Amino acid sequence: MGLRIMHLIIANQIADQLSLKDKPTFLLGGIIPDARSTKELSHFFVGSHTLSIVIKLLIAQKRT
Repeated sequence: MGLRIMHLIIANQIADQLSLKDKPTFLLGGIIPDARSTKELSHFFVGSHTLSIVIKLLIAQKRT
């Protein structure tokens, strides 16, 4: 639990510095990786496989 709170605090500080229009979404993005039970896919870059998953998710989000 401690890491989630720390990630939220850091994301909040970054959002304040960037003056973001959609701060809640940015904050959610700061803690979403912690929702996974393992960190292999959410915390570590392991080549283009992980990147392609992120790109597919972003494209799917724009369509909805």
